[in-house]
Amino acid sequence: MICKLKGDYHSMKYYIENKNSTVSVNEEGIFIIQWKANERLEIDDFKTVVDIFAEWSQGEPWKVLHVFPKGASASGEARNYGATREKKTSAEAFVIENVIHRNLFRLYQRFRSKLYPIRAFSDLEDAKEWLLEVEIVQEEA
Repeated sequence: MICKLKGDYHSMKYYIENKNSTVSVNEEGIFIIQWKANERLEIDDFKTVVDIFAEWSQGEPWKVLHVFPKGASASGEARNYGATREKKTSAEAFVIENVIHRNLFRLYQRFRSKLYPIRAFSDLEDAKEWLLEVEIVQEEA
């Protein structure tokens, strides 16, 4: 169930807990995906989050924060979907806690075709701060 409470999206609290993730929008309008530790993520997990993002953002280019804890992993099919899906995003920050995820992020960063800024962090607050400083980029479809 999706919970939406008072105000526009900048002040609205959005929150949903899925099987392998918790998805929310904070007071600054950052879409946050907290993947659960020690879970193997499949393509359906990623599709669920993308569907929630599309519903909540209504086509607006929101900033996105991904938090991948130790022990979380994703199938090759899920990683490919995550890297190639169409999305209306203005910036993405990834909080990464292990070397394997960091190496996968570097590959994603090297081969992606989108122009908006992305960056990896080891600290959640640093990632949020960076996202708040990044200007919203409108990409051509």
